[in-house]
Amino acid sequence: MKGAPHKVLVLDYILRSPDGEIVDRSEPGDPMSLHLGKGLVVDGFEEGVKDLGEGQSVRFTVPADQGYGVRDEGLLQSLPRSMFPEDFDGEPGTTISFETDMGEGMLTVIESDGDMVSCDFNHPLAGIDLDFEVTVLKVEEHDEADCDCDCDGDCDDDKSDKGCACGHH
Repeated sequence: MKGAPHKVLVLDYILRSPDGEIVDRSEPGDPMSLHLGKGLVVDGFEEGVKDLGEGQSVRFTVPADQGYGVRDEGLLQSLPRSMFPEDFDGEPGTTISFETDMGEGMLTVIESDGDMVSCDFNHPLAGIDLDFEVTVLKVEEHDEADCDCDCDGDCDDDKSDKGCACGHH
């Protein structure tokens, strides 16, 4: 019995901030493989590319609420310096990734003053409209059961040698 169809887009992208600065991009010769419907990218990005075909290019804006969310001032907190590693320099703008029992997170140091560190737990792109430029290089569709791995294509399960862009078909 066949399962639900699974669609993978192989694409090049450029992400710019509202002032035109390049924030992120796929590396030349190393396109992104996007498994649609897996929740691996912000909603607005998937919505902007899901209906594109091979060879199509598009430029679109993802509003903050469909990207990394609106800024939440309640996510600004001061933490004791003792919560940070001994070699922590407290440089404003430093981004730190961490993992807790509730999952992964990140914070940006706002200020470090004596025994306290002011931190922003908002995603660095929260509150920012995102400008994407995308070119679809390849579109693949296959049975979702042939690609049931929840990784982003970087795992070594027994389906990884079957030749599709997602590495699991």
